[in-house]
Amino acid sequence: MTRDLLIELVYIFGFIVIIYFIILTILYTFILFFSFKYVYKYFWYDSTSNFHKIIRYDFNKLHDHGASLPGITVGISIYNKNALFLDSIYSVLRSSYKNFELIVCNDGSKDDTLEKLIDEFDLELIDFNYVEIIKTSKIKNIYKSKKYPHMFVVDKLKNAGLSDSHNMNINLSTKPYYMTLDSDSIMSKHTLSNFMATIFTGGSIVCVGGSVHIANGCIIKKGKIIESNVSKNAVESLQVNEYLRSHVFGRTGWNYLGGAIGLSGTSSIFEKKKLFEVNGFDLDTYSHDLEVVIRIQNNIAEHNEPCEIHFTPSAQVWTLVPSTLKEFIIQRNHWQRGTLKSIFRYLPNAIKLFPSKFSLRYLLFIYLEILGVYVEFISYFLVIISLLLGIISWKYTVILFLIGWFYLMILTIINNIIDGLSFDAYGKSDSLGILLLNTTLETFGFRQVYIFTNVFATFHYFINRLRGKPL
Repeated sequence: MTRDLLIELVYIFGFIVIIYFIILTILYTFILFFSFKYVYKYFWYDSTSNFHKIIRYDFNKLHDHGASLPGITVGISIYNKNALFLDSIYSVLRSSYKNFELIVCNDGSKDDTLEKLIDEFDLELIDFNYVEIIKTSKIKNIYKSKKYPHMFVVDKLKNAGLSDSHNMNINLSTKPYYMTLDSDSIMSKHTLSNFMATIFTGGSIVCVGGSVHIANGCIIKKGKIIESNVSKNAVESLQVNEYLRSHVFGRTGWNYLGGAIGLSGTSSIFEKKKLFEVNGFDLDTYSHDLEVVIRIQNNIAEHNEPCEIHFTPSAQVWTLVPSTLKEFIIQRNHWQRGTLKSIFRYLPNAIKLFPSKFSLRYLLFIYLEILGVYVEFISYFLVIISLLLGIISWKYTVILFLIGWFYLMILTIINNIIDGLSFDAYGKSDSLGILLLNTTLETFGFRQVYIFTNVFATFHYFINRLRGKPL
């Protein structure tokens, strides 16, 4: 390849990359505007009506007058205890929304998880009749808490994975709604109330996702956040901005586009009927949450049903994130491979259903959330080649990185303003300064680790598929 041809190719690809990022920035700006609009609408409604307060506090009054609020089953799966598994349970038990049951599934733990649960919640064995609507592994025993009559613990014969645990919990559920909560996560007192308020005030909403914040560095006691802090651990702290952008800004804005394509399994609530219709959670994926939400939307689109997927940043959950760079890379490798499997599985049908709303949102999701990683990866190589060929100078390269840094900085400031004026996840005055410093570290180092991890995971995924492996 001659030098002139190489230079011409760099110009062509460089032009494509620039156009892509211009369109990307415009689209993200619209989503940011929609996020502002949604948060403003939420707080205007909250301040001018007593609806949320009724749901949170007046359940007994409604019950006395012959009315009742729909019930929720909260499902938690535990495989070997973690630092927050008891707090996770207590956070549910202290909920302001009273019509719920809690099913904790011990997924064949090899440690003393079950013994800890028996001692902490005074569990006793009960008889059960298990109806297997969704196929699952086998149950060994079911326990009921003497302290909390609406809490149950399922002990599985062997470890079969998170999706299998949720499917088992769904089969056992006696309520019309099912919420997923990770065992290393805790929800706020009003999370269930805010989920149901979103369902009641929306249209035909069948699934709602909640916002996820980082619990690392926070002071937690019996399932309650005593003090919310940005962690002093660099890897944990650097993930805070990403979570804020994804939930406060990203998924909130998608509500005006018809709903996010994917929601976090750390905190999502489903109409149980819809989970039965799609046969529950997929067992062979690392992204069971994304997969089931796409499958539900695909099913809705195929049957042309007037149903909606929604997201509310008011339903807050706090979760533990990887503490080391190695753990972070492993997690994101799994997530990317699970995401690719889900996207490729339903892409043919999304194209077939074009130009339905589902198809348009699906393709937009691919443009914004999937392609961006690969375009950014290519842009790094274009910059290096351009420097070597003398097409651009170091000065111009620095300017490009500063533009990217400035855009991330603006997003960080706006996200923190939205969060501070509304849900106030990180209330300390020094938190914004830490997050702005993190934006700089993210732009010049951590972001590149994230991009290269996802690209490597892509090769990992396709190589495994060629070998006949599911992921």
